[in-house]
Amino acid sequence: MDDANTKFHNLINFYGGNIEAAQLLRRYYWLSLGLMNQSGRDARFAERVTSEHHMMIDAFHKRDAATARQVAEQHVKTTLHDVLAAFEKLQKDRRSK
Repeated sequence: MDDANTKFHNLINFYGGNIEAAQLLRRYYWLSLGLMNQSGRDARFAERVTSEHHMMIDAFHKRDAATARQVAEQHVKTTLHDVLAAFEKLQKDRRSK
């Protein structure tokens, strides 16, 4: 999943046209991926991410910018929640050692 996810995000960021934002997103993408890999992910995470990506791709094909934006915003919010939870879990694990 990680390879396909990375390619998808790189493609989206490249076609967004904002080079500075793409560089910033790339940096934090790798940080969040590392946090998620260290804390672990379940099958629901992969299913959600895959579903959201497919919904965005469908919206792109239909040239439905409103739906693409809505799905992308929800994807970012939910993923941010997951990344922060992973960070907190790792912090808690380190404190308990």
